[in-house]
Amino acid sequence: MTDFNTQKLFELIETLKPKQNFLLLNDPEQNSNFLEKIKARGDENYDLGKDTIEDFESSLIALVTRDNEIEIINGLIEAIPAAVNLFGKPITDKDVYHCRIVFINVPQQSLYGLLLGRKTKVYSRGPLSADGTDLDGGLAAFTGIDVSHAVEDITQLLAEAGSAVNELAYGDWDNDEEIEELEGDVDMALTNLDKYLTLEIDDIDNDNH
Repeated sequence: MTDFNTQKLFELIETLKPKQNFLLLNDPEQNSNFLEKIKARGDENYDLGKDTIEDFESSLIALVTRDNEIEIINGLIEAIPAAVNLFGKPITDKDVYHCRIVFINVPQQSLYGLLLGRKTKVYSRGPLSADGTDLDGGLAAFTGIDVSHAVEDITQLLAEAGSAVNELAYGDWDNDEEIEELEGDVDMALTNLDKYLTLEIDDIDNDNH
């Protein structure tokens, strides 16, 4: 078995639902923010990427790995064994600190994960090469094909959602008005994140505030 089995990866992706489970970040048809972000940033690398990278639209994937979807995590590890470094051992739905979003750079054969730690703050693991070692060039190298800066945007939106969930957890639950306002903040944060990926409060909250 190779260290990065592209065929198995896309066989897994084809069984999943766009936005709910994954998003092709360089595909304008899936990523509704793509063309707007390109235009706003005036990124000259966009055409270069399209011209030089085979299957550019599917070159960068964001994969959601929920607690109760162990089969997706196991499928990812089967395709890319180094992905095991993004999760706890053994793989269980009680793994509080596993990566909730995994980014996959297909032509580079590398991985980068986001997890929610104490007080639902965002932390990262990687980026990693297919052999599980740190990627040369770090995050800058990993996001070289991310012409719309989607990885950066999703990281920020996940951080905002995590912060809102944490504020709600520490709210005064005897104060209905305060809790209603905090719940509204969570709903807004999740709505903003939904521009890319559809996550619920249970996907964000790790019960470790």
